[in-house]
This record gives sequence, C-alpha cells and structure tokens, in this order.
Amino acid sequence: MDQLIFDFLAKAVLFYRLLSGEARAYLERTQDCRDYRLALLRNKNRLRVYKKNGKKRQYIPSSKTSPERMQTIQIRFFMKRLAHVCEDNIRALQTCIDSLRTIDPAQILQSLPDSYKCPPEVLYSALGWDAGTCTLITDPDYYPEGRIFKTLSGISVRSKSEMLIADALYALGIRFVYEPCITINGTIYHPDFAIFMPYTGRVVLWEHFGLMDSKDYQWKVIRKLQDYIMAGYLPGYDLIMTFEDKERKLSSKEVAAIIEHWFLRE
Repeated sequence: MDQLIFDFLAKAVLFYRLLSGEARAYLERTQDCRDYRLALLRNKNRLRVYKKNGKKRQYIPSSKTSPERMQTIQIRFFMKRLAHVCEDNIRALQTCIDSLRTIDPAQILQSLPDSYKCPPEVLYSALGWDAGTCTLITDPDYYPEGRIFKTLSGISVRSKSEMLIADALYALGIRFVYEPCITINGTIYHPDFAIFMPYTGRVVLWEHFGLMDSKDYQWKVIRKLQDYIMAGYLPGYDLIMTFEDKERKLSSKEVAAIIEHWFLRE
C-alpha cells in the first residue's frame, strides 16, 4: 500500500514539475515583456500598458503597443502565478513524501509484545505477500551518510547512476530493495539492488560497478563476483551487472534495455 501512495505522490510531483517548467519556459521566452504591466482605465474602459519605474508608472502610448503585446503581458502574469502554485504544491508534496514511513513488516513484527509474535511467513501469507519479498530489507546502518541522491520512490542512493536505475524500476512498478544485507560464505554484502521476479519468485541482484578506473576497485569487484558465483548467483541468471568509468557513463537507454530484457519480456 505504501508503494502505491509513494507512486501517486511521486507522479504528482512530476506533473507539477512539468507544468512549472512549461510556465517558466514561457516566461523565459518573453523576457522582453517582463518589466511591463497592464492597467484598466475605468473611466475609458480600456487597457493601458505601463512600465514600472520604482513607485511610478511610465505609461506607453497606445500607438507603440499592439494587442499581441498586451496579450503576451496577460499570459506572462498567468504563467507566473501558475509556476508559483506548482512550486508550492511540489514543496508540500515533498514534505509529505519525506514524512511518510515505509511499511517494514519485519520491523513491525519486532516491535510487538512477545505474546503476539508469530512466524513471519504466517503474517506474510495472511497479507497475500510473497515471504521472499519481505525478508530482504534495506540496511539502514550501512554508511547512511553516503546516500545523498533522492529517488522518486523516496529512498536515497549513493550515485546518479543508482538513482537512474532506482527511478526506472520504480516508474515501471518493479519491486526492489536497495542495499539489503545478505551473508555469503560468512561475508556480509550489500548488493545495490535486490529485485523480485514477479512470475518466478526468484530474487535477482543488480550490482552497478561505477569506479572501474581504480585497480583496487577492480580487484574488489573480482572478489565479490567470485563469492556471488560460489553462492549460486550466476551472471545472466541471478545477477545483473553494469559498469562505468570516467569515460563510459551508464545511460538511461542502457538501463531501459536491461529492464526490458530481464523484467518486461514474457
């Protein structure tokens, strides 16, 4: 349920951003009219254009203004108000998103009195959830200060590339967990994403290796892949890998192609 709420709020934010962007773009295109205003002369029942000069009004002769220019000034006034309303709504929605608490079944179960605790799989079954999708949760204590990029779903990630992946998965309604804690051969790992295959029930890991220029980083990647393979996570079956260095950056087109291949094909 919380995912649906986050989805609705995130889409509302996107809508207002697009609308505000259109309004701001019009204001930018009509900068030559930004200092001009309109006044309705009641005694003559007609509009006059004036330029604001401090507290004084410098009226422009009617012969030097056109109906098109007056209309542009009117539209600019509307667009400015529209942009302000949209931006107020974005701030309000973002505050709401930041204040919402994601439902964490394991955490709720842990908070119950002992007499009310029952096996997690029983609760998940009662909710109609797949137990496998609830046993992996984001580790909140794994270097949280490095998670500085806010995604559409409300979670924060460590890089722009991870944000690209998270937003693409979220936009398509694909359930995932960011940096869950898993133990492989006695070593604790935090894969970038654990993604739940909707039809098979398998958990697929997605690792994005973003510092491939570094020799030390390359060796860490090799050791991690060895452990993953020994634990049964096979590249191309249970493990997605993407790479980048200073010259080759991960693109949205590449992310979309990977998601389509893994999760959208029947």
